[in-house]
This record gives sequence, C-alpha cells and structure tokens, in this order.
Amino acid sequence: MFGSIYYVLKPEVRRRKLDQKADIGVLIGYSITSKAYKIYDLNFNKVVVARDVKVVENAIWDWKNSSGEGSKQMQQDELDAAKMKTKLNADGKINKHKARLVVKGYSQEAGIDFTETFAPVSKHETMKLLLALAAQNGWYIFQLDVKSAFLNGVLNEEIYVEQPAGLEKSNSINKVYLLKKVLYGLKQAPRAWYSMLDNHLLSLGFNRSMNEVTLYVKHADGHKLIVPVYVNDLLITWDKEQLVEEFKTNMKDMFEMNELGLLIYFLGIEVTQSDQGYFLCQKRFSLKILDNFAMSKSKPVSTPMIQGQKLADIFTKPLAKNRFEDLRARIGMCSFGTKEEC
Repeated sequence: MFGSIYYVLKPEVRRRKLDQKADIGVLIGYSITSKAYKIYDLNFNKVVVARDVKVVENAIWDWKNSSGEGSKQMQQDELDAAKMKTKLNADGKINKHKARLVVKGYSQEAGIDFTETFAPVSKHETMKLLLALAAQNGWYIFQLDVKSAFLNGVLNEEIYVEQPAGLEKSNSINKVYLLKKVLYGLKQAPRAWYSMLDNHLLSLGFNRSMNEVTLYVKHADGHKLIVPVYVNDLLITWDKEQLVEEFKTNMKDMFEMNELGLLIYFLGIEVTQSDQGYFLCQKRFSLKILDNFAMSKSKPVSTPMIQGQKLADIFTKPLAKNRFEDLRARIGMCSFGTKEEC
C-alpha cells in the first residue's frame, strides 16, 4: 500500500559492525526501469530504489507526527470516540447510545459463492463521458445518496453469526443468529447490495449497459434518463423533468434516500455547473494529498520531474513517445478556465 512502512536492507559495504542492517523508509511507488520498489529514506530524506525490502504489515507512516505508531493511536482514538457517541434529547439528557453491529467478515470460512464478493462501480472514464454529454446538451447532474446502503441487501446464502459479546441471551447462550439480510462487515455485503439495486432499476424500465454494468439508461417517449451508480451514490441526468421526478419517487419508496442537489464533488473531482458549461477542478484533492504527506509548504517548481532525468530521453523509446503523444492529446482536450485557474 502507498505510504506503508518499509525496511531497506543496507549493503555490508555501507555499514559498520554495530550499524543497523536496514534503513526505515516509506513506499512511494515502483521503479519504471526494474522490478524494484521506490522507497523514501526517512534517515537521509531521499528516494532510493531497492529490491531487498521488508514491509511492516498494517502500518502506515504518520507524516504529521513523524512516526509509524501515531497512525495506529489515531485509529484507536477514533474508535474510542465512536463508542462515546450518544443521541440526546432536547433537554440534553441521553436518549440512547448509538451502536451498530458489525460482523467479523475476515473470520468467515469459505463456502458457497464465497469468492464472488465483489461489487462493480462506475469507472472514471464513464463519469468523464457523462460530464461531457451533460455539458454538450446543457443538462444538469444531480446526486442521490442511499442511507445505510449495505443493510438493504438480501442474502442468498445461509450465514450464521455469534451473539455479540455482552449482549448474549441468558437462556440461549449457546445459540447463534441466522442472518436474513446483510450486515456491515460481511464479505457478501457489497455484492448483495448491488444485486438488489440492479433488480430494482431493471424493474423500473432501465436498461443496463453491456460495456458498463453500473450505467443504466431509461428511454421513454423519445426522452432519456441516465443513472450511473458508484456504491451508494447515484448520479442523475436527463432531458425531461418528469422522468427524474418519477425516478426519485420510486427510489424513495424502496430505499431511504438523501437528495444532495447538484453534483459538486465526486471521486475527488470538484464540479461547478452553470448555463455556460462545466468547470472541473481537483484543488481540494491535491491539497489533501500534500497535507497528508507534509508537503503543503514545500517549494513549488514549474516542471516537477525526477532529478537528473534528461527530457530528451523521453523520446528515445517508442513506448515512452506514445505515452507522451497520448498525454499531449489529453491536455489538448482540456479547454476549461484560464491558465491560472487550471
């Protein structure tokens, strides 16, 4: 995982008798010239390429606190805070403590359809195509959110769970629960949710795309309603107001929904919709990445690239040249805003 803690073996010629045999670093990528890792050496503040590495499982470097253990403590603090969440009455007294049963899906044993636990999501290319289509036709895109989406899925397998610790029934201490619907934590949860949503959309007269299984289109009297799905988020664009109102009513009758209004942020992309067109930006996403890795105050450069890399070398390999041509074509397609805004 990007940001994981790695230990890089230090060659014997570089270490003394009492020196450590490995340097600590953080994974930042992979070498494009060999089968090796690109590691940011925390001791010397430089990037090294190495094969002889050892990863610390489930440990991510905490850039803000400059320690790998800090991130584990932050996760524990979040869990402790979640346990203290309560619902209060108007007078400030406790109404109830909020809680959610989450099963230990990682301890499931292989069974029927155990490996088929995936849930498809819309591709970025599909979202880009939808934005281009809406901008070209002057359509607006709205966003709907399904509350507790995974809890709506119905199980096709028999799955049993133990009684939650501390909440066992005294007269049935040796019994277990038979699940009828999905709970958070189950490996089958994403798949069961998508299956239920898919069946409901098809029953409403939508057609599923053969090339993109999460893209649904409904045709009615020469008009169309387009709905791509990303887990529990549904985007809607249309060319007739009546179609979308009917769709919202049907969805609310089936699921608990939140209307989020015009699409303004999705998959790290900020979207501004107006009569003049669409403006796309990833400023918030970029700043978040820089802040996570303590680089928000780093010195900016006009052309970020690897030190010592000659620009002429890019054109020596046919594959690299093709990539450059593709990149140049993509950049040429962008005509939003001014240079400063981009």
